[in-house]
Amino acid sequence: MEKAFELAGWCAAHAVLNLASQPASSEGAPGLVPFLVIEHEGKRAHVVIEPGPKAIADVDQVLDQLSPSERIAVLVQDAFITLDGVKSDCVIIDAHRLVSPRQSLKMAVPYQAPRDGKRFVLHRPKLIDQVNFTAGPADSAAFTRGIDSEPKAAAVWRAHVGSIP
Repeated sequence: MEKAFELAGWCAAHAVLNLASQPASSEGAPGLVPFLVIEHEGKRAHVVIEPGPKAIADVDQVLDQLSPSERIAVLVQDAFITLDGVKSDCVIIDAHRLVSPRQSLKMAVPYQAPRDGKRFVLHRPKLIDQVNFTAGPADSAAFTRGIDSEPKAAAVWRAHVGSIP
């Protein structure tokens, strides 16, 4: 699953780059447009997804059609998560290794959108689900490699990691 974690890190960094570049407003940033990245034999295809549950269900059907294979797919979308009783915006990352049986992980990257004079703040990622594998230290290192593989996105990531009060 290291390759899936690495692609997930790359996707997470790009999502954060997008969110951090949005203008501050009293109502918060407009959010992240969902996207899907499929990697096969070192090549990546990037597809913007229409927001909404039907489009996400359509992505699941596409992944089913591509399985089993050696492809890796990562779906990234904006959502909410409750951590320690506090509801927060977050980027949800669903990564899949399309082997049989499929190996999957779900991560949340909580953030505070820039609003009311506050800057964009990013929480550390949280692994919230894993299916058909057990994550280990090598997977964490792979996620970091994915972030670092795009210097501009990595710089934005590191500049905004903090704690949300």
